[in-house]
Order: sequence, then C-alpha cells, then structure tokens
Amino acid sequence: ILQGIKAREDAEDVLKNVPFGVIGCGSCNGFAKTLLFPSKEHCNPLESTFYIAKGQTKPIDLSEHTVTSSNDITTLKSSPTKSYYGFLAFCWAFIADCDFESEVLRCLGIGGLRVDLWAVWRVINLRKYRARFSYLPPPSKSDETDNQSEEKKEGNIDGVLPLPTEDIPTNWKTIEDDFILVWCHQATHAGSNAHSSPMSKLQDGVFQVMLIRSSCSRYELTKLLLSIEHGTHIHYDACEMYECIAYRLEPLVEGSFNDLDGEKLEDGPIQARVLPSAAHCFC
Repeated sequence: ILQGIKAREDAEDVLKNVPFGVIGCGSCNGFAKTLLFPSKEHCNPLESTFYIAKGQTKPIDLSEHTVTSSNDITTLKSSPTKSYYGFLAFCWAFIADCDFESEVLRCLGIGGLRVDLWAVWRVINLRKYRARFSYLPPPSKSDETDNQSEEKKEGNIDGVLPLPTEDIPTNWKTIEDDFILVWCHQATHAGSNAHSSPMSKLQDGVFQVMLIRSSCSRYELTKLLLSIEHGTHIHYDACEMYECIAYRLEPLVEGSFNDLDGEKLEDGPIQARVLPSAAHCFC
C-alpha cells in the first residue's frame, strides 16, 4: 500500500490526511505489536480492530530507502536508483537471510516459527558479510543550526542526504568491517515475539541501528538472539547500537539480501533517511 501511495503525485497529501489502521495477520506482525505494546495489550486481530474502532490517531515516522542497482564502483555513479517507503525496519545479512531463505518452510503452515527454525541453521552455518556502513548522527540542539548550514554547503538533499551515487560527506561516520547482522529500526518490535529495538519510538525522528560484527562467537550470538524476545539483547557487548537520521549500506561482497519491512528489494548499496511525522496511524 505504501509503495502504491509513493507512486502518486499527491503522496504527501494522502499520507497526511488518510490515517492507517494495522491488523496483524501475517507471520511476524511487528508493527501491530509495536502499536499494542505501550498499552500491554495482546497482539491479535481483535485488539488491533478495537484500536482502529476507537478512532484515535497520532503521527508516525516513515523512511525513504533508495537502492542503487550496482556494486561495481566503476559504474555506480551511472547506475539507476529506485526508492521505497519504509515504516518498520531494514535488515541485512543474518535476519534477511532467515526471512527470505525460510520461505521454503512456509508450506508447513507454522507461521513465524519458520524464521526461528532457520535461525538455528544460520547460526550453525554462520555467514559473515563485508560491508561499509555510513551514518549521520542526529545533531544536538546546540549545534543543529550549524550542522544544517554545513550540510547544505556540502550539497546534501534537504540538508541531510547526499545523492546515493555521491561520496559520503565528511560529517558522516563510517564503519567498514565483516558483519553478521545490520538491523535498522523505526519500531520497537520487528515481530510479535521480537522486541528488537526497545529504544525506538514511532515519532522520534531517528533510526536505531543494531550491528553485530564477525568477532561475535556462535555461543554469544545464540544467547543474544534468544534475548531479543524481551529486549535484553542490547546489554550484550557484541550488540552495538547507533542512533542516526540517515545511513548508507554498501555491501562489498555478493550474495546478500536487502530486506525492508519483510519485503525483498533489489541487491546493491542502499541509502535511507527518516521522514518525520510523515503519516498518521490509528493507535
């Protein structure tokens, strides 16, 4: 639905004036759980329907993700790009592998359990991906005006983003390493049983980014994954958390998936920015 709205010329007006209701009927139902979690309601269609029937709405952040369909440095600047709206989370490496590769188990009719079962296999047969992750931290109130002025001097779009085919500005931070997991959140829950980003809020204007590097052992990774249900994984040393308003992920090896809100995007470098209070939702 969001991608269809994005294709309209009046997309911003539609998002501002037409509130959305969410009834979780899929495998993971992360956004439905995120909406119900503050009131400690059970995540089921009845509770979600009740929220919609109350008619109360509030603004929520969205995000815009732009994929560049080439990893080849020599052709990157001339490569076509495609943009998508996001609302939940972007993941790459471990979680994306589990999400898409576990589709072979969908015929079993076990719902989200297919992802958990595939995660066991992925821990045993662990993959590590080389990538360059660059991000723009949110400015503090004291230097926000100065940062915006400097960003505009560097040719950034809306004072935040360079074009996806342009070099990273000097005010961004970059991490290049072998990663097990990259997970960028806008909501508290990626699934009904995955409290993956306890710090996230629906209208905070930032991504909460979780990184796990290749130095994490299988034993520690297993303990960390098991603790995601209760949100205590963030206390593990291997779980690095970063806050940003924009980021760019550049895979340096082939074979990875770009996973936005559970949907597979084109392979290649991806850049994202927060769209503050871009939509309204019944909650």
